[in-house]
Amino acid sequence: MHLTYEKRFWSRAGEALRTGFACLLVGIMLEYVPAVKDLMVVSVLSYVIAVLVSGPTLGTVIHNALGLLAVAVPGLLSTLIVLQVLRPPISKVTAVACIGVSSYFITYLSNTNLLGRKSALAQVSIVYIYAHYDSGMNVVTFPLRMIGPDILGVAMGIVATLIPFPRLAVWEVRSSAKSAARGTSEVLNSVVSAFSAADASSFGSMYLHSKMLAKASREILATLKTKQINLTWEPGSKRTRSSLKRTTKILSGLNQHLTGMEMAMESGHFLQAPATLRTLLRSPLEKVVAVSKALLQCGAKMAELDPSERKLHKHRLLDEAKAVQNLFDQALSDARRKAFYEGGAIEGEGPRAPEIQRVNGNANGHGGGGGGEGILWIDHRESGDSGYVKRKFRGRVSSYFFLFNMQLYLSEALNLVDTDHNTATKMHQIAMFGPSMPDLEESIHGRTSALESMGLSRAVGQAPSSNGGGAGGEEAPSPSPDGKESGNRRRSAAIFSEDAVVVEDQRLVSLKRQCSHRHGVLPSKLKKGTAPVNPSAVSRFFSKAHEILHKCGASRAQARRSFKIALSMVMAATFGNLIVSQEAHSFWATVTVGFIIGNYQGGSWRISSLRLQGTVLGAIYGYLALRVSKNHSWANLLALIPWVVLSSFVRYSTAYGYSGLVSAFTAAVLILGGFENDIRKYAMDRITETFVGVLSFVFVETVVFPERAVLLVRKELVSSLIGLRDCVAAIVAVYTEQECLDCRSIAVHEIKELEQQLRASFVKQSALRAEACLEPDLWFVPFPGEVYSNLIAIEGRMLDLLFFMVCSLHATTEDCLTEQMQKLLEPLRTSLTALQEEVLSTIDSLQQVLQLKVQGTGKWSRMKEFLKDLKRGSSFNSDVEDQQQQQEQQPPHPLLVLNHPYRHVDGSPLNLKSTMDRFEQSFEDTVEDLIASTKLLPGAPIISNSVMLSFGSLTFSLHSLLRETVQLEKAVHELVQAENPWSVLDFWDTYSVTQLWEQHSSVKA
Repeated sequence: MHLTYEKRFWSRAGEALRTGFACLLVGIMLEYVPAVKDLMVVSVLSYVIAVLVSGPTLGTVIHNALGLLAVAVPGLLSTLIVLQVLRPPISKVTAVACIGVSSYFITYLSNTNLLGRKSALAQVSIVYIYAHYDSGMNVVTFPLRMIGPDILGVAMGIVATLIPFPRLAVWEVRSSAKSAARGTSEVLNSVVSAFSAADASSFGSMYLHSKMLAKASREILATLKTKQINLTWEPGSKRTRSSLKRTTKILSGLNQHLTGMEMAMESGHFLQAPATLRTLLRSPLEKVVAVSKALLQCGAKMAELDPSERKLHKHRLLDEAKAVQNLFDQALSDARRKAFYEGGAIEGEGPRAPEIQRVNGNANGHGGGGGGEGILWIDHRESGDSGYVKRKFRGRVSSYFFLFNMQLYLSEALNLVDTDHNTATKMHQIAMFGPSMPDLEESIHGRTSALESMGLSRAVGQAPSSNGGGAGGEEAPSPSPDGKESGNRRRSAAIFSEDAVVVEDQRLVSLKRQCSHRHGVLPSKLKKGTAPVNPSAVSRFFSKAHEILHKCGASRAQARRSFKIALSMVMAATFGNLIVSQEAHSFWATVTVGFIIGNYQGGSWRISSLRLQGTVLGAIYGYLALRVSKNHSWANLLALIPWVVLSSFVRYSTAYGYSGLVSAFTAAVLILGGFENDIRKYAMDRITETFVGVLSFVFVETVVFPERAVLLVRKELVSSLIGLRDCVAAIVAVYTEQECLDCRSIAVHEIKELEQQLRASFVKQSALRAEACLEPDLWFVPFPGEVYSNLIAIEGRMLDLLFFMVCSLHATTEDCLTEQMQKLLEPLRTSLTALQEEVLSTIDSLQQVLQLKVQGTGKWSRMKEFLKDLKRGSSFNSDVEDQQQQQEQQPPHPLLVLNHPYRHVDGSPLNLKSTMDRFEQSFEDTVEDLIASTKLLPGAPIISNSVMLSFGSLTFSLHSLLRETVQLEKAVHELVQAENPWSVLDFWDTYSVTQLWEQHSSVKA
């Protein structure tokens, strides 16, 4: 680990030196090659471009260069056309208007490169400002000469990456892939050691060790993904690039399955599984670890081997891996038979006193789905038998979940070497459909219209159920003591139906598949909005134009954003010219605005401050350097290099990165600008113009269409909750509904697409949270960044669990119609539906609370009146229709929506706990019945590994998902309190949940 950080330091230091070298090359070209300087206007921008395009590898530099030129060159060419009509000198009003209009169109399409937009805004404003001051300006050559700084800066940035030796992304990816493979192997070794631990002490030590190793491995993998993105832009063998990209994807899949093993360890229930199972699997698991390590090492360096040597290694490893795979499968069958079919008692099993059960619950009661606080299942009414069932259930499913991910891990490791997929068994079919985890770049750009072929989601009240209205019979969720708790939640959902439809209509969220012989998959309300069968040519034209604009990022929100940037540029150009009279300096205000724009307001606020800091630091250093060097050329160059190197190294700082970048090119502009006037005055003008630009931008962002990142992250949170809810419903529907094999396969692929889109949505949500944390609070309630971090972490764990549920679906697609699978599913369908409905209803309530807050604070006063009515008992005395009509007019307080009248000591709703207990009992009864029937027939085969492991994985994932849902409810509750501290305190003082429920009970009586 120490070597990894040391290597990262020297890599960043080398990049900083190359950035300084690029500025030195620009200075040499401008100082000693007059022809180059004559071909450009405002040559000092070359230093800025050289610093901006510099990167760690040649692919990064080429990517930045192409993105910059792709936007900046068309922008400058547009000025050439405009100046053919508006001959210089143009008036100040005309120049400012041209800057505003050009800025609007440059920033309107959000999918264009951000660096290119910044450069285009700065250079277009320079052209129009010069057109105002310079009456003899050549309207053809001047815009073309403005491209010169871009070309020179880009060229020197590329040369600096190639000299003294090229810094290629291919080499970096190969090196990082080897490190990632080694780290992944070490993590696997540690988790297997924890699984085979003999006692709790050994398990705890290995668990902590694996946790630290996993953290280091994920950091290395993140670095690998970042470097792998730049492979596309480098020249070289297409086969090599494809091989390295494939290696990166498979390593991502391996780490995802390691995450599943960590979740199983976090549950803390390994030691409750039969000791026979863990003992018999210890040796086969060690062999799996050894062969997986060999596969990863070979796969990471496969591209470096000769074809003959590569073929020899491949066949040898595949034969060995196939033998280990068969050995492990057989050992697993034998271990399961001896552990569950021939005795194999669970450690410490048997009836126990309630006190001992509570101690064990405290020790092992935290949920298997996440790394947050545990859920302690303390029930004073719990009998010894129920505690035994609970321990048995958790020990069984956590072990199966671990082994399921181990199987998939071995399959992924095989795919790293076996590109033909010739050695995988039916259990490993999940790996045949591509990498388990999409890389970051593909996930972000993959959010297309893949869901347009699917229907709209059902409401929560219409979740699939065997009895129409929910689980019935013995497995139905028990109501609260007065029978009204679930009704309150349904009425709460109905209250928000009008608010929820806004978000519902924005996404096509249903993934429920039907057989081809059934009626269409789209609901009627979607069919009403579909296009006519034979649309006219005009309709097709506008439809196609709208589709193209949508793909380019055009929207009403982007139009407002572009207008704000254009207005900022107009203000900067106006006030910059009023304050600084010299045309050579007055354009720096608009240049400042151009380079500080960001994707969201929060980041732009921070960049504005950092740019001002960097400008001051760079100007002071440049002034001091010129005073010491007496303005000698070589002395200036020597003084520039150490400052650029230091500033470029600072750019990796999360807090001050951009200020280091600005200080680097500001000092370069001052030291090598070659100004004949007073350098002190120029430095002060630069600082003044920068301040004007920053002030203009901040004023517009605050006053005109204020769009806070806080609201954006809230909307993204609501959207992700909807996606999570729909994904859960679709996965359970595949198990609980009778569908043909083709429909099941299609549904699995569609669910996987939604899972990938949700992962990309979480990446965006994390970025928005970071932006919101950087926003100034002003008169708003401080942004609860820690609460949002907790929410994002919980959602991430829920998405991981959904991923493993998809894996279990994928792995059992061939087995879904077998007799063994039907025996497992038939008794559990009702329990699965009940468990699913608890998750869906809770997530839907949270979504509605967050939507209500987004739509404004005007409803909070009506909530207080509604609570007063509840306290008086008026709403409980009327009939059901009057209650619903009144609630539709007066929405409840969010804390009332989240109200579960009876909760556990840790805050967990008791009705959710009872649902989970019934599910555990149903699962154990079903499995024990199958085991008993097998024992009655000597020689009868046990349930296959693929069926039992995949179904155990589904059970563990859904069980843990419900626990994470409880944590999500608590986090949203905390968010409501953090954003409305005073109103929530008043609510608890005057309208406590206990008082409301007691009032409700007294009225009922």
